[in-house]
Parts: sequence; C-alpha cells; structure tokens
Amino acid sequence: MAGMVIVMENKQAFVIKNGVLIKCRGPGGDAAIPEGITEIGSSAFDGCMGLTEIAIPKGVTKIGRFALDGCTSLTDITIPGSVREIGTWAAACWPKPTIHAPVGSYVG
Repeated sequence: MAGMVIVMENKQAFVIKNGVLIKCRGPGGDAAIPEGITEIGSSAFDGCMGLTEIAIPKGVTKIGRFALDGCTSLTDITIPGSVREIGTWAAACWPKPTIHAPVGSYVG
C-alpha cells in the first residue's frame, strides 16, 4: 500500500500512512509515538487495554474520534499545544485518565 509504513518503537508497532497514525499494536505500557506524526487517526488505539501512558509528540494537530477508546489501563495522556482538533469521545476510557496539556491549549 503506497505511503504506508510500520514503525517499531519500544515493542509497539505503529501503522502510519501519510503522517497519520492509523493503528497501534503491542503489549501496552508506555507508548512513545514516533516523531513526524501529524494526526492520530480515529480508533488508532482502540482496545489497547494494556496501554498505561501515552505522550503525543509536538506537531500532532488532530486526535481522531474514539482514538483511545477501550484503553482501560490508561492513566496519563500528554497532549502538546499543537493539537487543535480533538474528535468526539477521543479518550473514551474508563476509569478516566489524567490529561496533561499546556494552559490555554485546546484541552486546557
């Protein structure tokens, strides 16, 4: 498939197409999203029940709908000030994680 690449980071496999992270697969734990991503696609982390922390890199401008749906072990999300659009139910997790974002940002 043209423009699609799989990147391995810390035992996590990220499927990326044209700068959009479209799927993450791996054992869970902390997810360090690779640099160069501009968007977290809809349902990209759907069902990653072992995911505990995620740090979204600077340069990401959009987090898609249901991006973190079903991440039941997620405790912390770090969102940079570059994010300008967050889809409906982007962090539909239970229990609710702590969200870290700059004051005055989209989610601040």
